[in-house]
Amino acid sequence: MAHVAGGFEELRPQSDDVQTAWKVSYYLNDRTILHRLRHALTTHELKARLIWSSGKHLDLLPRSAGKRRAIEFIRKRWEVDRDQVLVSGDSGNDIDMLADPGYRGVAVGNAEEELEVLEDEDTFHQASLPHAAGVLEGTEEFDFWDADAGARGKKEEGD
Repeated sequence: MAHVAGGFEELRPQSDDVQTAWKVSYYLNDRTILHRLRHALTTHELKARLIWSSGKHLDLLPRSAGKRRAIEFIRKRWEVDRDQVLVSGDSGNDIDMLADPGYRGVAVGNAEEELEVLEDEDTFHQASLPHAAGVLEGTEEFDFWDADAGARGKKEEGD
């Protein structure tokens, strides 16, 4: 993927410490090249996911990769029920896991605007508090730590 992306002068590689064998990351300020980049990757028979987030970060990874798939792998390996998983995030590269109705998802209060596409529902909460405090707010909203809470989802009104 990197050899194809290297032909786009609009892409500036991020530092080596964020690059992996399965993901290459760039800085990109203008998302209008994404269509051309996707076409170039397809022409080279590369099945890639392009994740543009925070208005400046672009990750290229295999189409079968992503945070949701990684969580599913771990969840199955550890034999954890989907409704016992809480995910949280703050940018576009978290959308695939936050939007999955099988998990309880929390977007923290300092999340990027791109997460506004997600709606506050039974399995998703937009926290008002930032960072870790927002995650804790989400655990309270979902009554996540109550071992006797049989029903999944948000607290009932009046609780």
